[in-house]
Amino acid sequence: MMPDERAQRGREIYATKLKAILEPNYIGLYVAIEVQSGDYYLGDSPEEAVASAESSRPGGVFHLMRVGFGGAYHLTSLFGDTANREL
Repeated sequence: MMPDERAQRGREIYATKLKAILEPNYIGLYVAIEVQSGDYYLGDSPEEAVASAESSRPGGVFHLMRVGFGGAYHLTSLFGDTANREL
């Protein structure tokens, strides 16, 4: 499975099956979603969620997200509007 397909499938599972279950009580935790089965594993950190997932489903294909957020990580620039400027 290509990375884009895995991400799309993980986001689809989250939106249609897990969002209503997880968001009321688990905002901010990390969720590793096994994209073939729809099984999910929670953790306080990305590493914890993935370790739990891999120990339960060795060889599984996982998509990592943060409950209540659009993805697992949020990136910002330290340079603001100058990020594209050559230094």
